[in-house]
Amino acid sequence: MNARYLGLLLVLLGCGCATTTPPPKPARTPSDRPPLAAVLLPLPIAQGQPQASGQEYFDPHGSGVPLFDTRGVEDQPLGRYFKVRDFAHADRQPLRYARIDGALVECLTRIQDATDDRMTILSSYRSFARNERLRQAGAGAAKSSYHISGKAADVVTSTPVDQFAVALFLECGCNVGFGVSPRFYHVDIRNYPVTPWGYGPAAAGRLMQGQRIQRDFCGAPG
Repeated sequence: MNARYLGLLLVLLGCGCATTTPPPKPARTPSDRPPLAAVLLPLPIAQGQPQASGQEYFDPHGSGVPLFDTRGVEDQPLGRYFKVRDFAHADRQPLRYARIDGALVECLTRIQDATDDRMTILSSYRSFARNERLRQAGAGAAKSSYHISGKAADVVTSTPVDQFAVALFLECGCNVGFGVSPRFYHVDIRNYPVTPWGYGPAAAGRLMQGQRIQRDFCGAPG
């Protein structure tokens, strides 16, 4: 992690270093960088797929993120670190169709730049039909999951939760979702702030760190 983020992290966590004056509080603005842009990715648009309400590729958020035909472009780079296949796979198999939000790609790229730690995308796009199957199977999928809109990813990284949260809120802003699991972080791009949540009691301690950092940078949601 670079010096800027390390310094902010020490302030947030209360550095016990000897000092004559207390360290300054970090700015409450999430980032001095330009906001995430909803960039249209250079991918072929899917044709003739069922996208009406309740159909297989329905987008409950009406996000405007296109449904792409990813066949044959699985290895096309998206940013510096990722490829199409990273955002369009299920059970380790490539998906023929997927929504991929350019703002999500940019957010994850910024986080990896800031943490200098490789991320693996465990899952990203999930069709409406697949999300319904997971819900009915009791897999914990939200009814209107941002995965359905291609605006969410579950990522695996060795970055500690406090460092990851600092990078997330500084680089991607406050209008993001942040979920903490014992084995992954959930990141989504949305239009409003939300309190970070956890997946299971094993994540409780790590979740509290993420919530604290969000409050310091973004204030209390709502």
